[in-house]
Formats: sequence, C-alpha cells, structure tokens
Amino acid sequence: MYTKEMQLAVRKIKKPYPALRVGFVECDGYIGVRVWENQIMSMGVDQRVNVLEYLNLVQATLESFGVTVIQEGAVGDPPK
Repeated sequence: MYTKEMQLAVRKIKKPYPALRVGFVECDGYIGVRVWENQIMSMGVDQRVNVLEYLNLVQATLESFGVTVIQEGAVGDPPK
C-alpha cells in the first residue's frame, strides 16, 4: 500500500525541523502518519503549528495517490 512512489513524494516535502521523526504505518484500509508525543510536547506552540502544517501536506500528498490517510499520535519517544 505505501509504495516507493509515495515514499519519494513524501521525501520531497521539506520537514520543518530535521530532528522530527515521522512514521508511516500500513494498516487495514489506510496509512497512518505517526508522530510521538514526547517530541511534539517538547516544542513551542509555533513549532507545533509548523509540524501540523507539514503533516497536513504529507497527508494531502499521500491522499493524491488515492489512499486513506490518518494522522496518529503515539505515546512516548520515537524509536531509535
């Protein structure tokens, strides 16, 4: 479901912060775009807005391939 073409399209979108970790999870019927609570909560309000704008752009890009996309939050830190 998460194809190489999708991956390349997402990589073309500049992250607002280089250290931002985003995961892509293939689920039954949709792709989850995941961020982790601890990295988001350590940011200021303006930074969080920038992250949400980035995530919305990623979601729109993936949806242009005809898939359903859901933004997800996960507890804790991103995997190393």
